[in-house]
Amino acid sequence: MYYNNTDDVLEAVKHALFDTNNEAQTAADGTEHNLKWETWCGDTRSFIVSDDGVRYRISVDKEMEDPSALNTDINTRDTIIFGRPYDKTCYSGGYRSFKGLTAEKLQLLVDQKFASGTENQNGSPSIADFLEYAKEHKNVTLAGYVIDITRDDYRVSVDSIEQDFETSKDIEEFSEMFHSADEFTIRDNHGYAWYD
Repeated sequence: MYYNNTDDVLEAVKHALFDTNNEAQTAADGTEHNLKWETWCGDTRSFIVSDDGVRYRISVDKEMEDPSALNTDINTRDTIIFGRPYDKTCYSGGYRSFKGLTAEKLQLLVDQKFASGTENQNGSPSIADFLEYAKEHKNVTLAGYVIDITRDDYRVSVDSIEQDFETSKDIEEFSEMFHSADEFTIRDNHGYAWYD
């Protein structure tokens, strides 16, 4: 989808309706039209055209979809995360925790606009950063919480990460990325980092 300012949209509609020579146009149903440009309207979001003396006002609603808005299909979101559709009773105080989320599921949440890559939890890496790390490393799962659709702050937040290490390089890279977490542990070839 394209997001244009209103003037651009109207100009595109104007040119799509008729050419600058005001020559007759043939519609898809075979009818011929003689559209002529009349004038812009005072609200700058519409204009008047005439077709053989009949005048039409063409307008564009200024309210367009916000490209940063989150997907509100909570049944699909919760099915991706929890394996079952939305259940209000699982949201105590409008909040529900999750754990064991894979990189593939987090990517799906981002791709379908249930999660914003820029979202972060109180100084944690962003969702995009968590996702990049999880995709580049083995044995990684993520945890966090989701906010109910009934709240204004509806979202997916990731606040922790776990990894089972296979090599010393895994430990080094996990430590480098997440050592500043509020809780950070490495024990028995397992790493955990949580941001309050």
